[in-house]
Amino acid sequence: MTYADFRHLNTGHITRFPLPEPDELEAYRDEIEELADELWSKMQSVHAGGNRDQFDMPQVKPIIDKTDELLAEIFDLSQAELDFLTDYNTEYGRSGPENEQIPEAEADD
Repeated sequence: MTYADFRHLNTGHITRFPLPEPDELEAYRDEIEELADELWSKMQSVHAGGNRDQFDMPQVKPIIDKTDELLAEIFDLSQAELDFLTDYNTEYGRSGPENEQIPEAEADD
């Protein structure tokens, strides 16, 4: 799952992302659809509104982690690569100088 504004994630990034062949993805169809439905349902339940369509994403993290596990299987990622994905936002995504946590509003600017 990716969510962002079009300044930080644009169509060019998305179209260049290396996707598996359709027949490879077909083997995971049921799992993908189930996780997609679960994710969308949870995102709707934690929609915080606001003028920027804000979501309370920490509540969605367990589903995102399950999705990352499935993607790791599909993309044949190692355990270390999966750990990097699941820990990214905690360890790297919201850290400033000397691991100082960046406030949410400032981090999104």
